[in-house]
Amino acid sequence: MATTDSLRDQRVDLRMPAADKALLEKAASHRHMNITSFVLAVALPEARKILSEVESMTLSGKDSERVMAYLDQPPAPTPTLLAAAARLARRGAL
Repeated sequence: MATTDSLRDQRVDLRMPAADKALLEKAASHRHMNITSFVLAVALPEARKILSEVESMTLSGKDSERVMAYLDQPPAPTPTLLAAAARLARRGAL
């Protein structure tokens, strides 16, 4: 039985110049793929790479230690932070 992740039930329509379509078709044929499989094979890894780059960060050893120190002993809230929290509480957001 197919899982939800493996169902191919979504569509993406692309408009492009005929020359671009011909280029994709030719490249796909060299990989013995149809154009849909080829575009997915090329685009999905790139999409995962981009999201990995923008959704995570790598800290240096020094920065990592600094973050851990703040987590272990957070600074006291500032008056501005306390005022913002009070506003959110009045709106029922907290």
